[in-house]
Amino acid sequence: MIKKITIVGGGPVGLIFAALLNKKYHYEILDAPKKSSNNDERALALSNGSRLVFEEIGVWREIQAKVIPINEIHTSQKGSFGRSLFTTEDTKEDALGYIISYADLLNVLKKKVKKESFLESATAEYINTKEKKISSFDLLVLADGGQSKINGVVYNKSEQQLNHDALVTIVKTNQPHKNRAF
Repeated sequence: MIKKITIVGGGPVGLIFAALLNKKYHYEILDAPKKSSNNDERALALSNGSRLVFEEIGVWREIQAKVIPINEIHTSQKGSFGRSLFTTEDTKEDALGYIISYADLLNVLKKKVKKESFLESATAEYINTKEKKISSFDLLVLADGGQSKINGVVYNKSEQQLNHDALVTIVKTNQPHKNRAF
């Protein structure tokens, strides 16, 4: 029986996982020291399906006030013929996805987890699995983007290069974006 869960990573994935556990399990979140994310303006693109998870954990209304819906997606390639344009009319959905700042998403999610369970500037460095002693957790969840280097924890990690790149930046224009992603 799982009694306590330790989540390594206090970003969106770790916080969402903790929020889903809120009423059923005891957990702690180890959030490694980093620069302040309270004003991190990086844009995150959320799938339309993310809304279902946010509704499940009870934060969609607060997030909805902070997102920009994507109603059209324009895809093209420089030097190539043609383009594709997807719209909400094609899918019969309210939005194809959403844009939110990293800080806004984190601030909403942090309110949903138990404050006493969120351990800032904490890392897991070593886990002794050989001794048959009671450990501080029954389940370890790595939610730090594959950055964990914990002695005593071995996992197979594989990466595949797809030769796709994305440029993410904040752009200010003199024309409205009209909820179109390019």
